[in-house]
Amino acid sequence: MLTVRTIDGRLIKWLRKKHKIGYRKSVAKLNSIKQANTELFYHWKMGYC
Repeated sequence: MLTVRTIDGRLIKWLRKKHKIGYRKSVAKLNSIKQANTELFYHWKMGYC
């Protein structure tokens, strides 16, 4: 079963490969996506992040 941390970790890994950016920039980009689209994923919508 996937945990919230695992899902976010895979999203970070995907962002790193797609945009060819480092870990810190990918975490920052994911956080900005989370703030802009809070209902994109269920665990973001429920506030588990």
